[in-house]
Amino acid sequence: MISRPWFYLCFSAPALITTVLVFAVEYGIARFFHDPVIRFFGGDVLVMLLMYACVRIFLQASAQWLSLALLVFACLVEMGQYFHLAERLDLAPNSWGEIILGATFDWKDLLAYLIGTGLNFWITPYLHPQWGIRSKPPTAEHLLLEFHGQPFWFLPHPHSPCQGKLELNPCQKKALIAIENAESEFKYLDEKGYRLPMNECLARSPWRKAEGKQPLLCRYLNLENGEFWFNLEK
Repeated sequence: MISRPWFYLCFSAPALITTVLVFAVEYGIARFFHDPVIRFFGGDVLVMLLMYACVRIFLQASAQWLSLALLVFACLVEMGQYFHLAERLDLAPNSWGEIILGATFDWKDLLAYLIGTGLNFWITPYLHPQWGIRSKPPTAEHLLLEFHGQPFWFLPHPHSPCQGKLELNPCQKKALIAIENAESEFKYLDEKGYRLPMNECLARSPWRKAEGKQPLLCRYLNLENGEFWFNLEK
């Protein structure tokens, strides 16, 4: 069976586009808006999206862990402002170091970072390298499956609906190979090393049918040609 890796490297065009758009909005706010709510609070919300999308250009990672790491980073920077870290480091005014660390602490910034982190979860599906895959099935016979929430088109065999072929693009193959390298059978075994009952294995499986979220248990997956067999809950 397959378990999820911490991260894998894969280029995401949607993340690049999002980074450029959010940066343009941030620049526009800094250049043309003088309202303190929009300029400072709104800018701090968007900076969390900017960092998140920028990292996701090449690094595909768990949304929870990546968002939490960026939130901790932003809060540490804000705490550095509270303790006047830039001044203690003797950074020149308006230098890159002083701009990154900031100089003025504000509790509202922490709230802005929390809101921005929440937005990161919302935009995550649109930043994935397979963004847009849901909108157009290859044929009417294809079914949409999900693996850890990520979409994959599956063409079932005419005489065996639980066997068929996954439509895998190069980035999807790379992701599944990374996941396979981190595979573990132990989550399907009990404390004595015996195989868990089918219903418990299905509950622990990361595969689902997109419609109805019906769990699937992977029996066989060939990453070269996409051949995929699975069991369904009876």
